[in-house]
Amino acid sequence: MKPQDFMNLILADEPQIALAISTGAAYEVWFQVELGILLRKANIQFARELPYSAPYASWKLDTAVQDTDGIHAIEIKVESATNAGRALATALHMDAVKVANYTTTNGGNLTRWVVAIAYSGEAKTALQQIAANDPKKMSGYLEGAHKAIGILLQVVQ
Repeated sequence: MKPQDFMNLILADEPQIALAISTGAAYEVWFQVELGILLRKANIQFARELPYSAPYASWKLDTAVQDTDGIHAIEIKVESATNAGRALATALHMDAVKVANYTTTNGGNLTRWVVAIAYSGEAKTALQQIAANDPKKMSGYLEGAHKAIGILLQVVQ
């Protein structure tokens, strides 16, 4: 799965995601489950909360996806009351550092992604700036058709 395909898969569910956001409750775990449902509908294997290898064994990977392109280790950050606005960009950076330490013993191609979902104008602008100013062009930003959410996917090396 290419990053663009992954973002489009999420954006196809934009109305449901926007509805969840409107509840005002923490919804990052809900989003992980919703993402799992979307992936299963697309016949793509996934797992949640996988342990990292030592010395990071106490850490858990939000989601792993396996398809014909290999394994994608994904840390997810969703804008919430604790990381609203520009704070989402800081939380995204921290997850990028975290996922850079993820390894697998399954062999095959492993890619590492960090995905951030924003709903406020300030957070969307922050994610757009990250994508626009990425010197390695490893970040992409998309908004849904309804402009209710914005998604940044960053490939971490």
